Amino acid sequence: RLIEFLTKAHNPLLGVLVGAVITAIVQSSSVTTGLAIIFTQQGLMSLDNAIPILMGSNLGTTVTALISIISMDIAAKKTALAHFLFNLGGVLIFLPIVIFWREHLPLMSDIPAIALANFHLIFNVTTSFIFVIFLNPFTALIDRMLGEGKMDFERIALGLKEESEFSEIEENLMDDLEKTFQFVQENYNLITLSIETNYKGIYEAAKKRIEYMDFLKAELLGFFSKFISKCNNEEEIDRIVNIMAMYEYIFQMHDSVKDITSVKVSMDNNYVELKSDVLMIVREIASSTLSVFDYISSDSQKDKDLKKVSQDFQRNLEGFGKKVFTLMAKPERNDAGAIMHLLTYSQRLKDKLMNYYHLREGRIVP
Repeated sequence: RLIEFLTKAHNPLLGVLVGAVITAIVQSSSVTTGLAIIFTQQGLMSLDNAIPILMGSNLGTTVTALISIISMDIAAKKTALAHFLFNLGGVLIFLPIVIFWREHLPLMSDIPAIALANFHLIFNVTTSFIFVIFLNPFTALIDRMLGEGKMDFERIALGLKEESEFSEIEENLMDDLEKTFQFVQENYNLITLSIETNYKGIYEAAKKRIEYMDFLKAELLGFFSKFISKCNNEEEIDRIVNIMAMYEYIFQMHDSVKDITSVKVSMDNNYVELKSDVLMIVREIASSTLSVFDYISSDSQKDKDLKKVSQDFQRNLEGFGKKVFTLMAKPERNDAGAIMHLLTYSQRLKDKLMNYYHLREGRIVP
């Protein structure tokens, strides 16, 4: 029945729709294109039928991307929308030509199957060329439709170019160091907030940021491994190693934040709801940890004051631990056991924060 339907003469608009629907169902434009070429080669389908179906297959192939971005951030939605509009634009450009001037298309062959393959090539090359010319207006259109510059969170624009001078790269790395530190701090704030509030949206936002930080970590480590081999002398190597060590402590902080997500996952898997006294403990742990973050990132910190902040954190954490252990003795208080690891992970995070601070201030030799 499908072959019978495809081999009948159709309006080109219907042909585009058929090609799009078939491709959306099988999730492969290659299958639709291959069928069209085979049917054309066997004389079952005319070129007039095959060309609109082939154009429709380009439109149908965007369905997979459109479905996959439902739960993704704005950046992913923009990419999928651009994919769809690019293919739709190609169809709208070529459809009038196919309807009114098909016989003038330079298909360069009297063999229908080869002519169809040539059209496929012409369609994609021409569409790509047109969109490259109008790339800036096209990008502006996507921004207007989904919000200019709008993302779930602001990405860190790393200014890393291997061909740049050492001094420029060193300056960019130091600028990005503070941004990366603040990004990890925001991630910690989000993940602990998701534990407090039990809001799924906050947790999903934290997960996306943590996944992005994994990507950023890989990018920076890859750059360091390439760039250090291009240093000109021992002094430059020492300076880049020192910067690498500071980033390594930030990556260790990130790993501790990732560990805290396991607390949230465990709570969700076991349907744990925190009672008010445990909620207050979580809130105070987060507040104490964030105070260390804030003090390290401030421009006016002094060693004596930071030592006091660290001692206050330690004292508070020990007090929280005693409260949690007391509550864990009660069988009905599974919420206390659920946050036990939060104490351990926060302790590790604080230690890494202090090491980062001392290294940044030149008190630790990496």
